[in-house]
Amino acid sequence: KMTGSYIQAIKAMHHSIGMCEDNIQKCNSYTIIGEAYYLLNKDDSARSYLKKSLPSCLLDFRAKAFRLLQSIADRNRDKVNFDYYTRRYIECSDSLKEEESKQTKIIFSIKGMLSNDTINKYESSNSVLKIVISSLLIIIIGFLSFYGYKRIKSKKVIETLDSENREKRLTIEKLQVEIDNNVRKR
Repeated sequence: KMTGSYIQAIKAMHHSIGMCEDNIQKCNSYTIIGEAYYLLNKDDSARSYLKKSLPSCLLDFRAKAFRLLQSIADRNRDKVNFDYYTRRYIECSDSLKEEESKQTKIIFSIKGMLSNDTINKYESSNSVLKIVISSLLIIIIGFLSFYGYKRIKSKKVIETLDSENREKRLTIEKLQVEIDNNVRKR
C-alpha cells in the first residue's frame, strides 16, 4: 500500500522540479525524492538523488540527506561512508542548533525590549505625542476659524461697499438724466 504513495510522491516531485525556478527548490525536491527511494529500499536511486541535493539545499534538508545517506551506508554495511556521513550529519545538526540558538536569543532580546518598562515608556511617549497632536489640531482649528471669520467679515464689507457704490451709481445716473433733460430744454 505505502509503495504506491512513495511512487506517487516521486512522480509529483519530478514534476515539481520542472517548475522550480531556483536551485535551492530543486535540491530540496531531490532530498524528498531520495527519501522516498530510501523508504522503497532502492538505495542506489536514493543515494543518487540525495547526493544531487547536497550542493544547494537548505541546512535542514542537507542534514536530512546526510542522515539518510548515513542510514543507507549502515544498511549496506559500508563503514567508511557511514563514518563520513555521520560526521557530516553531526556538522549540519550542530549548525542547525547554532541557528536555532541565535533565533532564540533574538526572540528573547525582542521580548526583553518589549518588557513592561519599555511598554510603559512607549505609552508615556505616546501620551506626549497625543498631547502635541491635540494642541496642533486646536491651533489649526483656531486658525481656520479666524480665517473663516475674517473672510465673512471682509465679504460683508465688500457687500456694503457694493451697495453704497450702487446707490452712488444710481445717483450719478439720475444726475446725468437731469443734466440731459436740462440740456435739451435749453
